[in-house]
Amino acid sequence: MENTEQTNKGQGLDFKSMDTKTKAVLIIAAAGIVGCLLPLVSVMGYSVSLLDAGGLGIVIFIGFIYLIASTLFGDKMNMPAEQVAKINKGAIIGISVLWVIDIIRIPGFAFGMLGIGFYVVTIALGLLVLLYLDVIKLK
Repeated sequence: MENTEQTNKGQGLDFKSMDTKTKAVLIIAAAGIVGCLLPLVSVMGYSVSLLDAGGLGIVIFIGFIYLIASTLFGDKMNMPAEQVAKINKGAIIGISVLWVIDIIRIPGFAFGMLGIGFYVVTIALGLLVLLYLDVIKLK
């Protein structure tokens, strides 16, 4: 019997062959997703994550998931890399604006009780903005 099963070489995602900027976007967006799940504000043993707080938290969470999906599968959608980058820039700007709106809505007394999720999301968004504005240049 002859083996007629075809292998799907080149069909999978190879993290090693990705450029550095793509790897950085994937890692930072994954950190943003984790940050959405971590406590945003902790008060007297009670904590609220970005997803628990309602409002724009779920949109920010979905925005990070979109960034990962478009970065991984952008080339499979028959779109030029430049167009995927422009769409990702728009998504990052949108997520950042929503994040600033969420920060503005936090009551003043809560800023003394910010949890680690706040810092993780803020740093992730800051790094993504700097990456896409080419302030941080990667090979």
